[in-house]
Amino acid sequence: MSHELQPNEPYFQIEYDRKSRFVCYWNQIQSTVSGNPAAILEIGIGNKLVLNYLKEHGFRVVSLDYDFCLSPDVTASVVALPFSDKSFHTVICCEVLEHLPFDLFKPCLKEIQRLARNRVVISLPSVERYYRLDARLPKLPYFRKMWELPLRTKPTHKFDGYHYWEIGTRGCGKQDVEKEILSTGFSLVKQFRDFDDPYHQFFILEP
Repeated sequence: MSHELQPNEPYFQIEYDRKSRFVCYWNQIQSTVSGNPAAILEIGIGNKLVLNYLKEHGFRVVSLDYDFCLSPDVTASVVALPFSDKSFHTVICCEVLEHLPFDLFKPCLKEIQRLARNRVVISLPSVERYYRLDARLPKLPYFRKMWELPLRTKPTHKFDGYHYWEIGTRGCGKQDVEKEILSTGFSLVKQFRDFDDPYHQFFILEP
């Protein structure tokens, strides 16, 4: 049985693109274009919104997905990427790696690192606890802040047909994820969760 998702996922159903998901798309795009890359690899293309946006704005992007039904440029798995070393300036891999068991996280990171010259953009689902404060009061500066307060006892994540794990679940806390990232030799340049979309944790890496 494959560790990956089955084809024909609901990427193109209107219910899939909630408001928060468009925040995630925006962060994927901004994190990618800020490096002004000459060649981009997007791993996991979903509904192609990010892919099409980048192409329409003049970026050279190669799309890769294991699901041939999505018509990517290349059909392959992130576990074994069919490109030569340092083939792309930037590699995007957003909302992909949680669809594989956590013990494959590091091998996948190594494959991604092998291909990237300058930057890697990864996002993963996070259920780490957080609090948000959005204050708009007369004659006072606008204040908006989010705090993370991870639980000491992590909940257990059961495979739901889509995700094998999420950040904040047992054995997959943010520190566990950071440890795996750094152990591959990546530099962790930046990480963040957007106030309007705390479910997605972003990591900006340099190989």
